[in-house]
Amino acid sequence: MSGHNIDDKVPVLKTWKRLYTLVFLNLVMLIFLFYLFTKVFE
Repeated sequence: MSGHNIDDKVPVLKTWKRLYTLVFLNLVMLIFLFYLFTKVFE
């Protein structure tokens, strides 16, 4: 086993909540951009 602890710190943004928020906002932005792309080129 690798020996990772569940309380390990995230290397970026300091907390898991911030990291997951960034990932979620990135997903929302991509969905919106693909929606716009679809509307422009339909």
